[in-house]
Amino acid sequence: MANAKAWKAAEIESMVQKALAEGKTGANLLKKDEGLGYGLILTRFKARKAVPELHEAADDVYYIVKGEGEVTIGGELLEKESKGPGEWSAKGIANAQKVAVRAGDVVSIPRGTPHMMGCAGDLDYFIVKVH
Repeated sequence: MANAKAWKAAEIESMVQKALAEGKTGANLLKKDEGLGYGLILTRFKARKAVPELHEAADDVYYIVKGEGEVTIGGELLEKESKGPGEWSAKGIANAQKVAVRAGDVVSIPRGTPHMMGCAGDLDYFIVKVH
């Protein structure tokens, strides 16, 4: 049985700083194997070029916490390559919708949907990854 959990802002910031120091783009607060059916990730980008991806077995919900960026959703992956079971990256996305996002915005990305997030400056966003 899963346990309820609350994180204080200072704890989240510490987790993010540790992850960034390890070369990661964010901190996993909850992982899918913790029995809740979803993962929770705080991602922090600083002037990041968008990287196309697709998850066959997970839906993503983004909540933009700070900053501005552009999310690209839908369309078709170009020159895709496997990054593991059900996980894909690509050179680009054709025929997709581009949406400018900023703090307070929410984006829903159903499993199997090509997507990518990029930003010119700083961008923090939570990802709820539903498995």
